[in-house]
Amino acid sequence: MTITRKQFLLGGLGAATLFLDACTDDGGDGRSSLEGIGSLEGGTTGDGDGDPTGDGDGDPTGDGDGDPTGDGDPTGDGDGDPTGDGDGEPTGDGDGEPTGDGDGDGDGDGDGDGDPVCPNGASGTVLNNHNHTLLIPAADVQAGVPKMYGIQGGANHNHTVSLTSDDFAQLALGNEVQKQSSFLQSHDHVVLIACLL
Repeated sequence: MTITRKQFLLGGLGAATLFLDACTDDGGDGRSSLEGIGSLEGGTTGDGDGDPTGDGDGDPTGDGDGDPTGDGDPTGDGDGDPTGDGDGEPTGDGDGEPTGDGDGDGDGDGDGDGDPVCPNGASGTVLNNHNHTLLIPAADVQAGVPKMYGIQGGANHNHTVSLTSDDFAQLALGNEVQKQSSFLQSHDHVVLIACLL
């Protein structure tokens, strides 16, 4: 069968019209039904994060925090820190403050209260005394740094008493410390040291 040039052109035009109609078929919203093919992002939102919420954070909760629990940390306890103890700070002791001692106050001593040790300082009772005195400031007890004290008081001579960091630690626990003074004028003294009440 022989076709004319006009028949050939009209047939080609009809085929092209059918092809274009198929490619531009709308999905009801004016967009091509082929839209989205080739996005390669792993989710259906088109944001490239691999989860279906469309917030770009990579987790499926949609809260934008990047972890799947929805609270901002991976433990799921809602406190925003990763320890899982629910207290909102990173030590894991559950007390809500940063010392890690579990006692709920900031002094780090594990005793559960914030009261200072020996708040009135400490004093020494000098045995076989003849007007010697020993007073220790509260700051010295709290610092716990080894120190030497003179105990002359109202006597006409002086003796010294040395306290170690262990002695201060005992005072901080409320215990009494017994020390020997230095030797002078053929004698020395035993000194009993305790916190002032």
